[in-house]
Amino acid sequence: MDIYLSFLGRGSKDPQTNRYSYRPARYSLDGRNSTTTEFVQVAEMELLGGERFDKVIIIQTPTSRDDHFKKLAAQLRDRGVRNVLPVVIAEDFEPASQWAWFEQLLPLIEPGSRLIVDLTHGFRVIPIVFSTAIHFLQRAKDVTLEAVYYGAFDVPDEIKPIVNMRDFYTVNLWADAVTRLVDEADADQLIRVSSIAPGFQSDVLNQPDLLEELSALTASIKNVEVHGIAGKAAAALDRIEQYKNQASTTARLLLDLIVEKYSTLAVYETDRYSKEYFQIQLNIIRLLASHGLFMQAFTAMREMVGSIGMTTLPGIRFTNSEGRGKRRYADIFIRMVQYDESMWDFQLEKEQVNNLKPLFDQLQSGGYLDQMRLFLKDLVKIRNGFDHAWCSSASTPEDIPHQAQRMIRELEKLIERLVEHGILK
Repeated sequence: MDIYLSFLGRGSKDPQTNRYSYRPARYSLDGRNSTTTEFVQVAEMELLGGERFDKVIIIQTPTSRDDHFKKLAAQLRDRGVRNVLPVVIAEDFEPASQWAWFEQLLPLIEPGSRLIVDLTHGFRVIPIVFSTAIHFLQRAKDVTLEAVYYGAFDVPDEIKPIVNMRDFYTVNLWADAVTRLVDEADADQLIRVSSIAPGFQSDVLNQPDLLEELSALTASIKNVEVHGIAGKAAAALDRIEQYKNQASTTARLLLDLIVEKYSTLAVYETDRYSKEYFQIQLNIIRLLASHGLFMQAFTAMREMVGSIGMTTLPGIRFTNSEGRGKRRYADIFIRMVQYDESMWDFQLEKEQVNNLKPLFDQLQSGGYLDQMRLFLKDLVKIRNGFDHAWCSSASTPEDIPHQAQRMIRELEKLIERLVEHGILK
């Protein structure tokens, strides 16, 4: 659906007649000139073709309606407009009235519509309110903003230019896209905005290799690829660094937000179960929790506890097939920690248990085991709840965010103690 939205003010007061009016002028748009008219809306309908619009909405106050609407509507119909829709708003500027303006407009714009707006005769602060409404419509109703026109009546040219300000409105979309990337680890909107924004605006943000690196990073985070996130973060940040000196002021600000968010994931480079590895895992877990990805965060926490058991395999690398094939040790170690030794049943895993037993005994004698068991039981319970879609529970626990933060703190203290006492090196 094609919709045109404009505003009707009062114009200038003639001191002799004491009446308000707009001065006639000719306008130009995209190289074409209109006939002489006192209303820029009429010029635009003449140049765009009024018959193309399903709705032509004119926002007005009771006073401007009485002054001009009847005449304007007649001229619009002469230019092919079939449906002129007057929307009368209150003239006061109380916050409640401003909200009422906003809510009067929303039902008139169908989802998925193509919208052209003219701000020329917007009066007082009303264009500010409706500019905000436009952004809301883009996000909430998937409205496409095709043009935002302003008739530059005050220029000295004989034929007044109609300027399209649409490109500036994408600044809100850029901000939304980067916020989505930073707050929700979602690069999809950044990719969409880069495809529609003008080149002078998108700057380096529409570079395919940069978007590809950011998309790979966010996919890795959502898929909890804990052994791949650091490398993808490093690759994305290296790519940002490559383009940063070429970026405009606005693009550099947005890139800095991305760097600030993800730099902690690429601090260390390691392919072993070292103390650096566990610091990276903690950073990943904090990030997952901050994005509200609690199922992924609890999964990563469980695997992190299991990775402590992997330190008993000297020289093992988690980046090769041999290292990945040994991850069975992590599951066995979790079960050893989770249950009292009298309840162990490892008939098929005796070799692995024997290899893990020296570490287990060291943790037990050092008093670490009690600390680990204290939170591991709750951790596994919540993680299994997610794994089985909470089908065995009456409802999802309401304190999951609190529990996540509590367990992250427990893991932080545990890793700190294990490093301090040389168990993790």
